[in-house]
Amino acid sequence: MVRDEEIAAYLEGRLSRAEIGDLKKRLDENGESGLLTHLLYSEALYLDELDFGEERGVVDNQKKIISISIPLNKNESRILALDPMRLAAAKTDGYLCDLECEEYILLSLGYDVNKKTLLDEAYKNKWMKEKGMPIYQIGRLLEKYKLSVARKYNQYTIEDIEGCLEQGNKLIAVVNAQKLLLKDNLNQQESEEKNPNHAVVIISLSVSENKVYLFDPQTGNAQDECSLDDFVQAWSDSQNFLVVSNTRDNFEYDPQPINVDDIKLDPSLGELVEILAENNHEIWASDRKKEGWTYGPKRNDDKKENPDMRPYSDLEDKEKEYDRKMAINTLKLAQKIGYKIVKE
Repeated sequence: MVRDEEIAAYLEGRLSRAEIGDLKKRLDENGESGLLTHLLYSEALYLDELDFGEERGVVDNQKKIISISIPLNKNESRILALDPMRLAAAKTDGYLCDLECEEYILLSLGYDVNKKTLLDEAYKNKWMKEKGMPIYQIGRLLEKYKLSVARKYNQYTIEDIEGCLEQGNKLIAVVNAQKLLLKDNLNQQESEEKNPNHAVVIISLSVSENKVYLFDPQTGNAQDECSLDDFVQAWSDSQNFLVVSNTRDNFEYDPQPINVDDIKLDPSLGELVEILAENNHEIWASDRKKEGWTYGPKRNDDKKENPDMRPYSDLEDKEKEYDRKMAINTLKLAQKIGYKIVKE
């Protein structure tokens, strides 16, 4: 398979000789050996911003070519994305909001970035999916630029947001876009649907004015505002998911594991819990053994002796319970964020 991002890298001269050779080899295998020759011609057409019309090429709302159909032979053609960023935006129909929020934060902190570079990075690391970035991947680009990032579910409130902003943190919230901006047009069914489908940057808020000020990628404005009440309703659909970030020297770490008390495990998973608990102990003991620890009736840091350096079956119940709790919370977390545990 040849990806459009590779084609763009070839056109921009970002591929090594070995990578170009590999690209040509795969094109040959796909029966597209003449494609690179066509590319140079097509790129020139794109730079001239010639409008082919929808019958030969796809254009964006600014009448600039996103892609064009290039003939390979009499019977076949290939759709080439001349600008991967525009094509991705067209394919995802606005699902780049997460990326635009991270770009906004990086630019506000003085980083020299652009959407295309960030999109390439997101695709390369498989953070970007067909319909945007999954909620648990939001903030990965910020991490790539050495920012400290923490993801919060459920625990955060408006008061917590106020505290984060006072510390200079940058905040991305996942919300229901319909409830946030189209509230007056919602019908009863839409108002009850939980659809956390959009990311916004929280710039500031005022409880006294009942206002929250946002950078919202879907409006194109430098700043938007809405009532705190509307924001809270839209934000609640994502279980108050919030990405908190800052430079590493300014980040105040406040560990808050995701609350999974509302998740009930199927009793049939009891066997899996015990398997995971025992394996957790094995991993811990294996790491300690590599560090030189051995069994001892009492913990002795100088001699590197620990009473838990023995088989899981020999542990006291309270020690086994610690490992079981870790296993149970791991399984609950998987279910909380949407995974299903299925035994084949």
